Amino acid sequence: MRLHALSFPLPYLASGLVALAVGVGSLADGLTSSAQAAAAVAPAPATASMPAPDPEALPPGVEILATGGDWLAMKDLGNKDSGGQPICAALNVEQDGDMAPLMLRADRDGLELRTASIDWALTPRAHGTLTVKAGKYERTFMVFDGDAHVLGTFITPQAMRTLLHALETSKTASLQFGNRTLVKLDMQGADKVLKTFAACATRSGFAELNTTPRTSPF
Repeated sequence: MRLHALSFPLPYLASGLVALAVGVGSLADGLTSSAQAAAAVAPAPATASMPAPDPEALPPGVEILATGGDWLAMKDLGNKDSGGQPICAALNVEQDGDMAPLMLRADRDGLELRTASIDWALTPRAHGTLTVKAGKYERTFMVFDGDAHVLGTFITPQAMRTLLHALETSKTASLQFGNRTLVKLDMQGADKVLKTFAACATRSGFAELNTTPRTSPF
């Protein structure tokens, strides 16, 4: 299966990495699967928060819903570049904007977990394992190439809720690419951003991602 080449430009990140991570399109048309991804990525530095996005620099229909630390939540209301399809997303971005170690995405085709780097040169049909750890949570996903810079996979609503809860409540988190590369995530500000993403996906009808236990069935 292959990702659509849809743009999601965010000019305040000069590298355009977020465009790759968020706007490369839905995985619904298919993920390629074969040769293992062999890209190595340097650990994300624990630095100051990313600069606040400039609303005037955003394309029509793109709205920043929340920011915190190196995390941001956004929504594309649907324009010609996204095929008229609304998208909700939350992602962690390195200070220099060259890598989005973890991105969660929701649209009418489903829920996705993605990771992206400008420095990668993934070959077609590349794939590998990505292990996410947050507190006591640990799960290994098989991720597939979307293009030369993006890996991703589908994730079920229940799996997404479990992942969101772990990330929201953990002070530390990390990503392990195969057995080669470890990337540590700065979780400062993540809680607010992830809750905002969950609310966006739920309101948009993509999936029920409310991670707060309900005290009443009514």
